[in-house]
Amino acid sequence: DGHAFFATKIAAFQVEEGNEIFSAEEGVLFSGQGKTLFAYPAGASRTAYIVPEKVTKIATMAFARNQSLQSVSLGDTVTELGESAFQECYSLRSVVIPDSVTEVGYFTFFGCENLESVAFGGGLESTSYQMFEECSSLTDITFSRELRKLYARTFARCYSLSEVELPENIEEIGNGCFGECFALTSFTSKGLKLIPYQAFLNDRALSSVSLNEGVTSISRVSFYGCTVLEAITHPIAFPKATEITCLNPEMDAFGINGYRRLDEVAVSGTRKYGFAYEVLKIVNEKRAENGMGALIMDESLLETAMTRAAEISVLFAHTRPDSSSCFDLNQ
Repeated sequence: DGHAFFATKIAAFQVEEGNEIFSAEEGVLFSGQGKTLFAYPAGASRTAYIVPEKVTKIATMAFARNQSLQSVSLGDTVTELGESAFQECYSLRSVVIPDSVTEVGYFTFFGCENLESVAFGGGLESTSYQMFEECSSLTDITFSRELRKLYARTFARCYSLSEVELPENIEEIGNGCFGECFALTSFTSKGLKLIPYQAFLNDRALSSVSLNEGVTSISRVSFYGCTVLEAITHPIAFPKATEITCLNPEMDAFGINGYRRLDEVAVSGTRKYGFAYEVLKIVNEKRAENGMGALIMDESLLETAMTRAAEISVLFAHTRPDSSSCFDLNQ
């Protein structure tokens, strides 16, 4: 398993002659007849490494926690980067993902705190979850023309990232994709269809946002905590103090500081309070058996629960049908 040697200070691997599963070359551990780079020694002192041409896969956590590597050349035969393959490689400065790579696991470069630049190859259509999160020195991103989606939290907490311009081919970004990028001042998109939940959460320096015409939805708290974002001409999901100008006459004011196309939905049902009090009775009987005091019904929370039961039949989410948070229902 890739975790077997995680965070060790091993400087080199050796494999006994005749082992049919593993092999070693220059202290690096391989499997699958040399096609999988299984583990690069975390304690190795070299600053640069070229992946052998026969390798097609970098295994889970293969390079994780190496302190010395500043550059890794993946070549043009590698097709897969495993989960956490380069996690917390603290000295890694730049990454070029070749066109041959078509699959990347979660947390691929998570926590590479000195990583300054990344260039995407043409084989990837999507990044992975937290792929570059907490790469606190990252400032330069080169997107390929084939990339379609940035998965959730791909660039979250990249504290040095100041400007982002997404090309037309990137149509989707995931939840929290650029959340808590505290130095981010401007964002431009050319092909996005939606702005998801917490996309720019707490980006306190963000002052300029330019969204393309194709954006059809902006989710709850997507710009929450963007305290210097003063005005924007696009609907929904901005701080209460932000001045909203909606240019679409088909949109109606909706929820907190938002606009949306509205439909009416009728919900009918019976609020069966008796069941709630029956549960309370059973709980208090058990508490009495154990020498504990009786609980009483909080009628305000009971009403909130009844309301949420009806709302969930319309929209199964923490977001209420009016786009506000369920946690705001009972203060």
